[in-house]
Amino acid sequence: MPADERLPLSGREIEILSLVATGKTNQEIARALFISPNTVKVHLRNIFEKLQVQSRTEATLVAIRSGVVQVGEASTPPVSLAGTGAVPPPILDPQVSVETAAVDPEPPRQAALTHWRPDLGPAPPIHRGQRVYLVLSVLGLIAVLLAPWTRAAMNSGRAASSTLLSDAQMMQTGLPSRQDAARWRVRAVLPGPRARHAQVAFRGQVYAIGGETPTGITDSVDVYNPERNEWQPRTNLPRPLVNVQAAVLKNLVYVPGGMLADGSLTAAALSYDPIADSWGEAPALPAPRAAYALAASEAALFVLGGWDGTQVVASVLIYDPATRGWRAGPPLPEPRALAGAAIIADHLVVVGGFDGVQPRNTLFMLALNRDGTLEDGAWEVGAPLRSARSGLGVIVESGALYAFGGADAAVDYHERYDPFTQTWSSIVSPWTGAWRGMGVAVVAPMIYISGGWNGDYAEINEQYQAGFRTFLPNSPR
Repeated sequence: MPADERLPLSGREIEILSLVATGKTNQEIARALFISPNTVKVHLRNIFEKLQVQSRTEATLVAIRSGVVQVGEASTPPVSLAGTGAVPPPILDPQVSVETAAVDPEPPRQAALTHWRPDLGPAPPIHRGQRVYLVLSVLGLIAVLLAPWTRAAMNSGRAASSTLLSDAQMMQTGLPSRQDAARWRVRAVLPGPRARHAQVAFRGQVYAIGGETPTGITDSVDVYNPERNEWQPRTNLPRPLVNVQAAVLKNLVYVPGGMLADGSLTAAALSYDPIADSWGEAPALPAPRAAYALAASEAALFVLGGWDGTQVVASVLIYDPATRGWRAGPPLPEPRALAGAAIIADHLVVVGGFDGVQPRNTLFMLALNRDGTLEDGAWEVGAPLRSARSGLGVIVESGALYAFGGADAAVDYHERYDPFTQTWSSIVSPWTGAWRGMGVAVVAPMIYISGGWNGDYAEINEQYQAGFRTFLPNSPR
């Protein structure tokens, strides 16, 4: 298949993609094409969206498979025409796509390359040793490019923790532009960008805890007052943590497990007293966990799935505050990390997540007794999300379940689940792109979504009005 049929890119985008394949940085690309680094970022974001990829490696692979870049020629510099007498081909308008500019009904695969090379005659014969070296070099390059996919296949569903647990290696394309949307309102931004943090509401205020920032994993804790529309610092975590969740149980905020600043996982659990603004140690998890889903009933805390240091797991761990102990619950139907969890209509639900290979759109449900304890039952499979989502934020408000963000590709909507009709509907988002790793909390009827990753670490704080409150005057007697 010709490259221009596979890649709906403009001439300028193909130029940039060809340079990306050579390993050039944004600054080097900008200098080579006489444009600004910000313009390069904009083009890269468009390329990623059109190709539905998330990294330079993925984009390079697509380019190689489509013939835009040849493996053995990706890093070959353009040949100077000085003194050759050769006439270069016409330069395509960078704003015109390859498809509209092509005149040859069957253009050669090299036509998509931006560097033209004159015919310099037949190449001299290659020595046998040189051929062996060339073949080994090409195979080595292919092995490097395909390493992420090879590891995923060999591990049979094991995710690489470097990408599962961090956005630091992701390509920074910059945050997309915000669009006005019904029920959405911009509020005071976080004190600094962060993602993969815990967020929880307590007595009308929203707490953002830990997370990953552009400078590393943080121990900061900040509280948002919706009435004053301002953030204030609180006592820091005892240690920096990321890939954690938080839930309120018996007037304490619990933060179990997580990943430490050195990249190791911890089984330690923390408890926070919002009134005293003090941290303490809670009973440790039976085993280290990070990137889990978390939910709390009136009687228990549920840690669902996650990453155990070697693989994505399906385990369910239940904390009983009466006994101050953990026990195992019925495992999830499938392993999940970076899923969302909540309790709605007397059911514990787990939404979306990463199964070790790819994001999923599943909804798992487990019945609870009215006191919040588990029934003697098994997990059921409910109506799936419209889109697969990993690193999403899940919250319950006004009798509905909300799933925010979590997309690996550009998605311009969130989702709302009605437990009575058992159906999902779409919610327009003010942000497009692959927004994930945000914090979500509710101060009824408002839902607050802060931070996350969407081409860069975000400090945004959005308010979504999930419902309305009507106050009726006292009726006359």
